[in-house]
Amino acid sequence: MDRPKTIAPRERKWTIEAYNLTREVLLEEDGQIKLSDRRAGNPKEISRLPWHDLLTKRSIWDLGMESEILLYATRNLAPLHELDDRERLRADFWRVFEPSRIEELRDRAAASEHGNEHALRTSPEGFYYKGPYDTEERRVRWDRVYFHGPVVGGTSQTFREKLREMLLEALEESASRPPIFPLLDYDLLPDKQWEEGDKEYGSRAYFAREHLVYVGWDNRGRPEGGRMDYSIEELFTGGITHVSAIPRGELEAILEVARIA
Repeated sequence: MDRPKTIAPRERKWTIEAYNLTREVLLEEDGQIKLSDRRAGNPKEISRLPWHDLLTKRSIWDLGMESEILLYATRNLAPLHELDDRERLRADFWRVFEPSRIEELRDRAAASEHGNEHALRTSPEGFYYKGPYDTEERRVRWDRVYFHGPVVGGTSQTFREKLREMLLEALEESASRPPIFPLLDYDLLPDKQWEEGDKEYGSRAYFAREHLVYVGWDNRGRPEGGRMDYSIEELFTGGITHVSAIPRGELEAILEVARIA
């Protein structure tokens, strides 16, 4: 059976224009990515990185371009070193992912306690979200969404079900599927707060309005700290690792209770 068409590159060469920088990107036959950067009035700077650094370690500023490189490289090029477990899962995803099967979904993610709602949409090129004060949509690569969920909190269970189903159907039918983000029933999450540290230095975490809320503080010198809202799935999939107030064993128990699929 013929492979469905993908957005894999034809010539493996691109150009990025960003601020005062022009970046030429070339995927070489040996799997190295050659970056040629030119700034106004300065000589060209050339650097290289292996293609698989794009899986988890590096970015070349253009997520659509990264997706094209990974679609091609995972099917045609061998890694230049042994991949770790996280890199291997990402490579497994891109090797069997067919973005042409991604359909358009639209929804709105509810606001957190002190945040704003977000408009969400999907396309073959990626997952997009936009807050009311953003001038442009923000795009997320599909591998991050596949493994860690819909990026922002406040998404409905119906939207998450459709997103999971669509992503699974976008993989080749004969392929073994990498583990996708869990589908959770937010109503089954515990109503409590976890805290570590003391008044001088510490953090607090809890679930509220379909978001994970993280508050940190450091009063050992000039007072610092703040609050961040995350998508809940990222907590259970390793998408965020600095929320340490919730014990690992308790996290596993919470996931077992709240997980639907």
